[in-house]
Amino acid sequence: MGDRTSRKQVAGFDEYLHKSHSELSASIQLNTRPVESYRYLIRVAKGLGSNEERQWFDLALKLDAAALQPRMEYLDAVTPRWGGDVNLMSEVVKEGKQSVMSASSKTQLEGRYYLAMAQDGRLRKDYRAGSNYFYMGYKATGEENALLFSAEIAIDAEDPKLALERLNEMLKALPKSANGYDYRAKVYEYKFNDAEHAIPDYIKAADLGSARSQNHIGWLYMKGINVPVNFKKARHYLELAARQDNRTARENLEILNRLEQGK
Repeated sequence: MGDRTSRKQVAGFDEYLHKSHSELSASIQLNTRPVESYRYLIRVAKGLGSNEERQWFDLALKLDAAALQPRMEYLDAVTPRWGGDVNLMSEVVKEGKQSVMSASSKTQLEGRYYLAMAQDGRLRKDYRAGSNYFYMGYKATGEENALLFSAEIAIDAEDPKLALERLNEMLKALPKSANGYDYRAKVYEYKFNDAEHAIPDYIKAADLGSARSQNHIGWLYMKGINVPVNFKKARHYLELAARQDNRTARENLEILNRLEQGK
């Protein structure tokens, strides 16, 4: 993204960060327990590259040894993508586990660690590790996207069977996840050439509101691919997708109009 950011935009962002630093520093004097100010100063220091993150982190914990959010903020600040490393990340989690934080807060911190490690694995193209860490992050946090990302990276790791396992578990826990059905349908169709399982998943995802699945199942009905040709059903799903501003669905509706007119 950096190559698409102008110098003017970078300068403006830097100015914004310095202003935030100034205002947050002033806010410390206005509050007897400015834990949140310290939390956001960690974030600003990360953006400025000022190496003040640990300073603000220690001050926050001095005020509230059970605080979770400053730990979350500092954990993000010491990830490899911000110039830290996995050892520093592990130390933050270890320190948190030994702290007076609640059990729930400790679990949330551990979950954030797993998700950060997953992102690191993805950036390093260690997709197997990334998939496993996303899965552990899901177990700790219950975040739907973490399990979905675990499945997506399993595909990058060329392990579609693992992707299906993740998606099956996701849909068992979240039976109304349009994204889950949509992605599982794609895995069935493109990785296993299994239309028998893909079609019901596309329909389920479409009925739950997935514009991508609405367009795709509409196109399949229009073309008679793995389903009988059915212009009525095709129009139904393509119009649903078009109402969600799906450009491809609009183009497919034009094709459908010509087919219905015998052109």
